[in-house]
Amino acid sequence: MTASRVESGQNRDRLRHIWDAFVSWHMTVDSPYPDMAEGLRMAVGIFVPILIGWEYGHISWGVLVALTTFWVLLCDTGGSYRNKAISMAVASLAIIAAFIVGGWASQSNLTHLVGIFVWLWVAALVGITGNAAAQAGLMSSTMFIVSVALYVPGEFWIRPGLCCLGALWAMVLSLALWPLQTSTPVFKALEISYLKLAELLEAFWSGTSADRPVNNINFALAFDSFITQLENTRKIWGAIRARRAGPSARSIQLLRLIEFLDRIGGSVVALRQLLGRLDENPRRAAIMQELHSLTADLVMITHTLARSLPKRGRTLDSKQTEATLKKAEERIETLFGTESSGRDPLHSNPELKNTALNLVKQIRKATKVIANLESNGDEKDRPTELSSEQETKPFRFWRTIRNNLSFESDGFRHALRLGVIAVLGQTIATVLHLPRGYWITVTILFILKPNFGGTLQRAVLRLTGTVLGGLIAAALSLTIQEEVILIAILPVLAFAALSVRPINYGLYTLALTPMIMVMLDVGHTATWETSFLRVFHTFVGGILAVVGGYLLFPIWEKQKLPGELAAAIKANADFLRTILAKSPPEDDGERRRRQLQRKAGLALANAATVGQRVLSEPTHLGSEVESSLAVINDAREVFQILSAIMESHALSSGLSENLRALGIDLADFLDELANRVPPDQPLPRPPDVTGWKERLHQEQAHGSADPSTDSSAEAAQRAWLVTQFDALIDAIQALYSAICRLHDDEEHAGKEPSLEGRSTTPAQVVAP
Repeated sequence: MTASRVESGQNRDRLRHIWDAFVSWHMTVDSPYPDMAEGLRMAVGIFVPILIGWEYGHISWGVLVALTTFWVLLCDTGGSYRNKAISMAVASLAIIAAFIVGGWASQSNLTHLVGIFVWLWVAALVGITGNAAAQAGLMSSTMFIVSVALYVPGEFWIRPGLCCLGALWAMVLSLALWPLQTSTPVFKALEISYLKLAELLEAFWSGTSADRPVNNINFALAFDSFITQLENTRKIWGAIRARRAGPSARSIQLLRLIEFLDRIGGSVVALRQLLGRLDENPRRAAIMQELHSLTADLVMITHTLARSLPKRGRTLDSKQTEATLKKAEERIETLFGTESSGRDPLHSNPELKNTALNLVKQIRKATKVIANLESNGDEKDRPTELSSEQETKPFRFWRTIRNNLSFESDGFRHALRLGVIAVLGQTIATVLHLPRGYWITVTILFILKPNFGGTLQRAVLRLTGTVLGGLIAAALSLTIQEEVILIAILPVLAFAALSVRPINYGLYTLALTPMIMVMLDVGHTATWETSFLRVFHTFVGGILAVVGGYLLFPIWEKQKLPGELAAAIKANADFLRTILAKSPPEDDGERRRRQLQRKAGLALANAATVGQRVLSEPTHLGSEVESSLAVINDAREVFQILSAIMESHALSSGLSENLRALGIDLADFLDELANRVPPDQPLPRPPDVTGWKERLHQEQAHGSADPSTDSSAEAAQRAWLVTQFDALIDAIQALYSAICRLHDDEEHAGKEPSLEGRSTTPAQVVAP
């Protein structure tokens, strides 16, 4: 009876996790705002050719031009004007070639199947070289598959010419009639980054109890999302700058906004870490109340900054923002000024005060830059350290392809799997003589991803969107018979699809499905059977993609997770060494610390993302992920403590040689932990917690024994650093315990780790 109840409870938990993942996938918002300009441009792009074709009695020609326009516009991945023009031109040539080769290959079932395998395999392999190449490969592969329905033997040269017209119309729209300003992608990315910062500030008090901040998953997820978006913004800035001879005033302003984001995020993490040390403070309640008000004001200001970025700062009321920030600074000064009048320096919280003031200061600087985006800005506020590391190394296209021509390459295996499963789907459609069976292959093309978790998520979103979109298309086909009304509906559907595309893939599919179905069916008699077949084909393609991704040399996130965990721990070790390093030029030291902090935060975000993907993998692969997530949580605690130390003013004057030597020992131990993450690694040696804490007590006793050498401020700084190092030791001890549990999980899963390192009793397990 007990075993049955346990199994029943496990089944309920498993179903609850599946349902939570299902809801989470559909509720995930990649961007908070729709892309109205992209939607409007796409609506015009497909409406004009179809309207002209209908007017002259060749609506099928207009549909072909509109489809080519649609696919070429999807290849507009942004970047500098020159890069965008080149990528769209190459994509246009690939799409036109796909139509010609696909139409020729479709004359025979054998050549059609061989053509699908070769084209999709080559396109997926070329997609390894970059986002623009991947998008061009995806769109040309789509054209190759659907060319069987668009190709007419009697119009062999007419239809490729129509494809050329569609590509030309798309490029005219994107590059001439409707060009985005060069810096627009950066402005959009910055807007999202500042919104992510607002979400981070909103999550600051999430999971608190009795006004006491605690470590919780909501703040961690908000920071991961923030740091990932920030890194994406850096890449977009670098892509636009890559082809220019030198920096412009505008590009430097945008880079400064990126750097201020980096500093503000670090201050938020440090402030949260410092608040956890207020237990012994008699004025803790007053501090909490004031900081609640501060974070609420900063959330409001950050939202204002994000909204004003697309308008180049013209909508920003800088005077009102400055008044709010000044009032916040005055409240902080009053609060901590009153507190610091006491005699006990340990209760003066200088680091908490300085971190809060620094947070306000960085937001003020960002506000000034946004307010002056149309000018050269205020030179006296220009930071001397711009820590963005731009990758300007020459790119070798053929070398990248050659390096991935191996079965050990994830990209090569994914390309091969995509070709095989696509051929299987097309074979089923051909053997069963399914009408419009090419939708099965198209579904496989869009669903199948390199990792199984990504494939499953994309399959669920596409199936949901297709079912609902198919119902919409069925309702339209049954209630509207006039061609002119269907043509008028097309731009509305196109606008909806492309507008919501940045928000959620499920919403995008929901609007895209009726748009494509109406476009292909215009000029023909559409019935509800058409919508049913579209949904049925999507189910078949989705099942083939998921099953094929599971069975055909799959790429599991569980296998990547140990490497991501080790990278996150190693990044923390490098971050700690940089904090402790003596750098003669202060600016270089500050820049280096910022770079390592960013890398450590990004490594943690990557590890957390892989850990979440493991949860969507089969149970026998993801059941032991709890220990891995515990390692991530403990590594995050180490990162937050290090961020607090880096942001402190005590670092320069309070860091003695004894503390520096202790910190180096801790960094070395973190390196050892990184090298001992399972599988196939021996257990790490236990941490010398007793010896480390004894050295801390000696450091504290040394400062108390010779008060003549230190002022009261220096003594407070030294005591504060000792407290932070004590917390760091506890976090490293918890990290070690989590890695030991990870070794035990691997052992229970059938992978016996080496017994090296088991000679002593592991440290006490500390719950994450």
